[in-house]
Amino acid sequence: MSVRNARRVVFAAVLAAVVGAGQWLMLKADVPQVAAGTWASAGGFGPVPDGAASATLPDGRMVVAGGRYDNGTLVSQIGIFDPATQSWDDGGQLAMARTGHTASALSDGRVLFAGGYTANGLSSDVEIYDPRTGQSVHSGDMWSPRVNHAAASLGSVVFIAGGSDGSSVLDHVELFDADSGQTQSLAVRMSSPRKDFTATTLLDGHVLIAGGRNDSGLLATAEIFESGSRSIFLTGPLHAARSGHVAVLLPNNNQVLIAGGNGASAELYADWRDGFTVVPNAMTQPRTGALGGALPLHDLAFVGGGGSPTGEYFGYATVKTDRADYWPGETVTITGSGWQPGERVALKISEDADTHNDFNFTAVADAQGRIENKEFAPIENEVFHHFGMRFYLTATGVASTALNTFTDGNATITGVVRDSVTNLPLANVTISCTTGCNGNQNPTTTDVAGAYTLTVNFAGNGPAPLTLTASKAGYTNQTTPSFNVTQAGPNTKDFLLVPNATSTSTSISTSGTPSVYGDAVTFTATVTPTSATGSVQFKDGVVNLGGPVTVSGGQATLPTSALLAGAHSITAVFTGTAPFTDSTSSPLNQQVNAKALTITATNQNKVYGTVVTPAGTEFTVSGLVGTDNVTSVTLSSSGYVATASVAGSPHAITPSAAVGSGLTNYNIIYTAGTMTVSARPVTVSASPCSNPQVADPGDRH
Repeated sequence: MSVRNARRVVFAAVLAAVVGAGQWLMLKADVPQVAAGTWASAGGFGPVPDGAASATLPDGRMVVAGGRYDNGTLVSQIGIFDPATQSWDDGGQLAMARTGHTASALSDGRVLFAGGYTANGLSSDVEIYDPRTGQSVHSGDMWSPRVNHAAASLGSVVFIAGGSDGSSVLDHVELFDADSGQTQSLAVRMSSPRKDFTATTLLDGHVLIAGGRNDSGLLATAEIFESGSRSIFLTGPLHAARSGHVAVLLPNNNQVLIAGGNGASAELYADWRDGFTVVPNAMTQPRTGALGGALPLHDLAFVGGGGSPTGEYFGYATVKTDRADYWPGETVTITGSGWQPGERVALKISEDADTHNDFNFTAVADAQGRIENKEFAPIENEVFHHFGMRFYLTATGVASTALNTFTDGNATITGVVRDSVTNLPLANVTISCTTGCNGNQNPTTTDVAGAYTLTVNFAGNGPAPLTLTASKAGYTNQTTPSFNVTQAGPNTKDFLLVPNATSTSTSISTSGTPSVYGDAVTFTATVTPTSATGSVQFKDGVVNLGGPVTVSGGQATLPTSALLAGAHSITAVFTGTAPFTDSTSSPLNQQVNAKALTITATNQNKVYGTVVTPAGTEFTVSGLVGTDNVTSVTLSSSGYVATASVAGSPHAITPSAAVGSGLTNYNIIYTAGTMTVSARPVTVSASPCSNPQVADPGDRH
């Protein structure tokens, strides 16, 4: 339940004063006897901040957390209050300070806090607190942020409804799974948007939604959320419209106490009469935004705060049995307290069946208001078939009424059923006894939290070997191996149901064919149905292309530039996660064309008459991809020989026969270079004469 508009105080300072060096402050140690339908002082409660929230633990202690100081500072303090001793203990800190949130006690003893305002504004944050360790940790998020909403525990699942999103009052509801940290928004809606209301889990697992307010004002309407069918329907209205009130399911009475909100009045809701009755005595003072809880060991309810530093107890009549389950023929001992001394209390035991029998008895209250009756025992014969039967026990006196339940069966088996793929709880799973049970055993179904309770009967006193079967449409039936159950228990059997296989098909497409060696091409695998989960391995023939690619939205893509030149047969192999089957696409023909590669001989020069011997590395390359390389080419030219003439220059240098890696992926274009031959320098020198012969001009022949 959530506290609204509590008075503004410093909660941490209160706890510091109350707890002081780790010691509990005992404000009062005696729990008084309180007459049914009346109120009595519960002593000091201590101030609590605005917007704090509380949840009651199985032993009656209340976990109180969060809120907001008068100066607007958010509170993260957790306090644990024992209404039986009126004592506080320090419980630690919230993971996130918040106000206007809800607190819900889970079946394993932890407390779930949801939503409200945090330092980040309106929040959908959920955290779970463990009173045994004093630690509170983030555990997920609601479907939508809410403040001033209401919540009710359904075991390990919490029903969350209404509230405000900061601008509008909400009518939608959701279920938060504390084990998985997942939430589910339901299609069903409340009859009216409402905030500052209460949600209370009843004896049969239904949730009472009561009061609150919206833009039209205060609400007197009430409705029931049925967890099995996930439906909401109206029940009888409150006698007084109210918001900011407190609601407490009364142990061993199973009416819901609705108190305060807009005054000091109170009323009681009983689902067996589909309506409310006014409590004739009001609280000692009006309380708005109070905290409340049950004291199961004292048959009292507690309401505190809400404008006062005090609390008060509410007394009520009770009825209970000495056991929760009985053997056929075993006497049911019925007791109760809080009745008027000397009054005759009518006891009606009703079979929980469409066509049922009622068994009526009476008990007279003693001077202390206690009753006792030992006249009923479950029957199994040709007339009455009480094997596996649940009974509802109603006690009615002059001014009080109370309800409880018990069963007839040799053993009770409990468990949780989950989806083997998602690990989420499964509702509406049928659990039946397959072998080892006597007669026709009534099957049971799981609730919204996936939990079930199956009552079974077997020959003798046990232990007895039984098998159970879990079945649900869309899933493969699961039958347990034989296991022993005992009357004393505990007997637990959980199930993981495997969803039925869903066929898939896979196709593949390409970003383009033909492509060119070295250029990227993207392959896209499309898997139907689009909800399929799993991965795709792309293959080139039998060779994997990269690693598996996760499917998202029915598709997986692989960009690659690793395909060699040539023809390729590409397939997409889908490997599904349950319940989706594997599938492989038809082959896709991907043609990769060779890439153009240009090898150009390097231009060279020489002097006429010299011989050039090429090393084979005198070239340049354009167009290589990645680590491909050309290490050498064959170079030929008429200009390499000594007699290559200057007149014929330049002589062509022709490259060919390239050597290297990856060259089969290319169309090689060879481009000639030139060998330029320059004239060889020649030096001409005249030779001198030693005895020149000069003719005598006068010499005549």
